[in-house]
Order: sequence, then C-alpha cells, then structure tokens
Amino acid sequence: KQWYQRRVAITAGIFGALSREYTHDYMKFGKCDVLKSHGVPESYDISSSCLRTELPAIIVFEGGVPAARIKQTNNGKQYLMSYENLKRDLQLQEFYEKALEKSKNMKSAESNKKTENKKKK
Repeated sequence: KQWYQRRVAITAGIFGALSREYTHDYMKFGKCDVLKSHGVPESYDISSSCLRTELPAIIVFEGGVPAARIKQTNNGKQYLMSYENLKRDLQLQEFYEKALEKSKNMKSAESNKKTENKKKK
C-alpha cells in the first residue's frame, strides 16, 4: 500500500493544479480511492494490483463515457505524470474548449428562449 500512497501523493499536486485551471460547469474533476472502491478499477480496465503498477490512473469522461486515460504504467512502460504531459496527453485544453462552447450555446439558447417568451406576452 505504501507504493500506492507515494504515487498518489506525487500526482495529487499535479491533479489539483489541473483541476484549478480547467474546472468549469461542464468540466469537473474528481477522485476515487480504488483500494476502497471494489469493482471500480476493473470496470475501467485498471488493475489495483501492486504487481501491475497502473496506479494512479486518470480517466477523462465525456458524456459519461471514458474518452481519454492515462495509467502510471502503460504496456510495461512507465509514464511520467507531469503537469504538461497530463495536460497534453489527456487533451485537457480541447475538453475545456468544448465545455466553454457548450456553456456559450446553453446561454445563447436561454437568451433566445427569454426573447421568445417576451414576444409572446
């Protein structure tokens, strides 16, 4: 369990910085302790075994479906979980721009609806 705690501690600061930069009404960040959430890692093809060293793993969901993922070890190769690597490899800027666009479209739709309601009165 110590290996897991060390890796998570290292990644926590990076994850926190990314969440502060990219959190939006349509883009949220969250964490799951897979050692306490039985069945969760397996449902997303992540091994919580210390022999596989896939933790920490980060998954980006879009519309409730995994859209991008990074594991500590992918195909036997160690991944450097740095701010820039995660930002690039998880395509966070692209997801953020989609969130901004969705927000803009929702506000525009609300504005149009208000305008239509005023015309009806």
